[in-house]
Amino acid sequence: MASPLTIAFADDHPLLLRGIVNLFEDDPGYRVVGKADCANTALDLVRRHSPDVVVMDLSMPGDIFQTITEMATHYPTRIVIFTAYSSIDAALKALEAGAVGFVLKDSDSEELFDAVSAVSAGEMYITKQYALQVMNGLRDRAKRDSSK
Repeated sequence: MASPLTIAFADDHPLLLRGIVNLFEDDPGYRVVGKADCANTALDLVRRHSPDVVVMDLSMPGDIFQTITEMATHYPTRIVIFTAYSSIDAALKALEAGAVGFVLKDSDSEELFDAVSAVSAGEMYITKQYALQVMNGLRDRAKRDSSK
């Protein structure tokens, strides 16, 4: 039997954090190695435990985009953004910083599990109801960049 996937979570809403941690703790395919409530503690958590995947909110205290860049640059941890913040610019900025997954909080829990599974397999994942908007944003940004 394969080892469970190690996973950590970062969100500044304690009740939500507890809920998503419990979902993954109940699944034998995952081993939760920690949780954080801000960008700085999320980075410390990744430094200490180097989880396979970290699921983190965009709207937390600290410089979240710099934290994503640090994680993506220095650690093998795959980053899934799990947020209610559905700005296309924020999604693009998170992906450019090094996140490889983006799931909106109004998605069902199965979609979060799908995202974690996909990114741990080396794939990119964008929440289904948001993927077209993000792809259009990437295309528009590429057009703007090529016309400079």
